[in-house]
Amino acid sequence: MIDAYLELRDRPHLTPQRRGQQFNGLIADLFTCFGLTAKPDQQGDAGEIDVTFGVGNQRFILEAKWVDKRTPIDPIAKLQRRLDQRMRNVTGVFLSMPGYTPGALTGIDKGRQLDVLLLDQEHWEAMLFGLVPPAEMIDRLTDVASYQGQAYIPLGTLLRNDVPVPQLSFSPSAVSVCAPLAYHVRTEVVLGDVRSRTAGLTLTGADSMLLTTDDGVLNVDFTSRAVSWAVPVHGCHGRAVEQGDAILVQRGVGTGLYRNGQLRPVQPANLAATAPVALSANEVAHVDDTTLRVADLDTGRSVDLAHVDGMIVGVAAGNKAKSLYLAVQDSGDRITVVRVTAAKAWLHKVKQVTAPRPAEADPVPVAQLVMPLPTPAAPQDSRVIEEQQGYRDGQAFAGDLPLFALDAAATVHFDIARWLEPFRETWRQLVTREAHAGTELLPWLPQVARKLGSLAAPDRTAEAHFAPSPAYVAGFGNGIREAWHSAVRRQAVPYDAQFRQQWLREPVGKRAVLRGALTLTELRTSTLKGQAATTSKWFGRVVLWLVTSVLGLFEIVAITIAATGGWPGIGQTIAGLLVFTVPFLAFLTWTVLDLRRFRRLRRTASASLVCP
Repeated sequence: MIDAYLELRDRPHLTPQRRGQQFNGLIADLFTCFGLTAKPDQQGDAGEIDVTFGVGNQRFILEAKWVDKRTPIDPIAKLQRRLDQRMRNVTGVFLSMPGYTPGALTGIDKGRQLDVLLLDQEHWEAMLFGLVPPAEMIDRLTDVASYQGQAYIPLGTLLRNDVPVPQLSFSPSAVSVCAPLAYHVRTEVVLGDVRSRTAGLTLTGADSMLLTTDDGVLNVDFTSRAVSWAVPVHGCHGRAVEQGDAILVQRGVGTGLYRNGQLRPVQPANLAATAPVALSANEVAHVDDTTLRVADLDTGRSVDLAHVDGMIVGVAAGNKAKSLYLAVQDSGDRITVVRVTAAKAWLHKVKQVTAPRPAEADPVPVAQLVMPLPTPAAPQDSRVIEEQQGYRDGQAFAGDLPLFALDAAATVHFDIARWLEPFRETWRQLVTREAHAGTELLPWLPQVARKLGSLAAPDRTAEAHFAPSPAYVAGFGNGIREAWHSAVRRQAVPYDAQFRQQWLREPVGKRAVLRGALTLTELRTSTLKGQAATTSKWFGRVVLWLVTSVLGLFEIVAITIAATGGWPGIGQTIAGLLVFTVPFLAFLTWTVLDLRRFRRLRRTASASLVCP
């Protein structure tokens, strides 16, 4: 499809009508490839439409112009008149390859209700090259038109995020996530607290790098410990590469060139974050999920250099290939950057250190190291690894999910697709503006979607650009199931489903928050506080019982003295009895009430928290 577009662009001898027809078909084919229903050259009583398509429940009619001059206001006004002849939920899209005149841009936003979106060549090529899927492009442009009243916005401005620069840690904890496997190798954590599910590393100097995160590309200076946005565009992945005063980045399945605050789509390039790194003419550094290796392409010799506790999601060489940098992801979405250095040559003949893992992986053949991307593991091994990663992610996410969500997962026996379907549908309704007033996106759902992609996120969202493997989904469900059953076994959550529904709806705390809105982590913290409170209550109860018992003994002694005539007179006898009788009766009443309350709570607890 890209070749067809380039051929169409490089054939100036075509008549405008012929090129327009082929261009209309290309637009419809592109939208169809991304899952949209699109048709070119539609005839009707109200005139010919170049392309019709739909995104969700919204309908669009598109007019395309590929001429030499910029488009004035008149063709756009013609499209608006055609919209007047159609239903209200139809939106116009005008695609002008050379752009628009200043009068068109100022006139379109004034005088009537905005019902047209304006695209130019950069928007079109961003969709064609995979930088921005068509559904996401239309959704973003619709948001700008709806909330800001602008029909046209440049591509770079459209994709720019407003996220503050994250606060990264240049002095991470002493606990290392990377262990050396050779005596001449040293590992050092140099950067921490990076919140992202992907990472790409590119060294731009002796003490600086470009770090790709979910929210954009960061410029990190280790000398001044300064962090700033190099490419503030959400959705980037892979390595970012400097090209003069510009930066080449990957987004979606496409490649973009970022310069002077604008992102321009370019021909796709391979910027894989874990591609092999050349250290010299015959040495190549290669990573699998957990191990860093260096191989000699001439002799075939390979040495394991380091093993990480997590997964390696990025690798880069720095300081003239004398050091290697690894981006290590833990079981959640935290990235740690590790620097690996060698006291001698990388392939120095030294004794290997035993890897901190159950079994040593087989060395990767050198033939695989010279490929552009690492050769994947065997299918069975790959499925096991993905399932284990899903299990770890599921357990990690379970602690941050509200109890209402976990209870819903337990109701469908932790079938992840069935569990997420209603939440995904609500998100879709919010995206397509079909949701009822007051409906809000659950804050934990985008976090889950970062791991489960289109299984949790609807179309037209950035998180829906990938689908997880069945093995990963199965492991994710098992991880959540284990975390839930562990809470039930600890009696932190009631086993009985009927009682649990009532229990989840009870307000707790000073703010009277529903218990179901708490996460397992918050519930565990609340449980610890409750245990401390219970200990205090038991201490007070024991003191109450002891005081009541002592006063009872004093009362018995006082009655004995009165019965034997030990008091000097009647007045002193009555006074002596009252001194001990009144406190004793008061404490006895308090003790009886406490015992009745204690027995009632015991009966309630035994009826609700019954283990399987």
